[in-house]
Amino acid sequence: MKTTVFPLPFQSHLIFCVIATIFFVIQFIRLRRAYQLIFAVAVPATLLLYINDSQTWFYGIGIFELVMLLLAVVTVCIDHLRAKQKAPADKPDEASKA
Repeated sequence: MKTTVFPLPFQSHLIFCVIATIFFVIQFIRLRRAYQLIFAVAVPATLLLYINDSQTWFYGIGIFELVMLLLAVVTVCIDHLRAKQKAPADKPDEASKA
């Protein structure tokens, strides 16, 4: 299967993936958000498309990327709900301290 998947040449795609992975790993170390670790795996996984030209491999990587994206969205929603549930519990404590 000979298609142009990315608008960038391989070298630019590789540099982008390295920079993005380093960024997400550093952010995960700083903030400990699960979606950052998921993106640190998902971004360089796009380079797997260069390993094989088969259509099955292409769609398999696409499904993997879709699953990683959905997993990141779910973890962000879960983190948001946890923060929302924790916030009302913190406010009365702060009022009683004052």
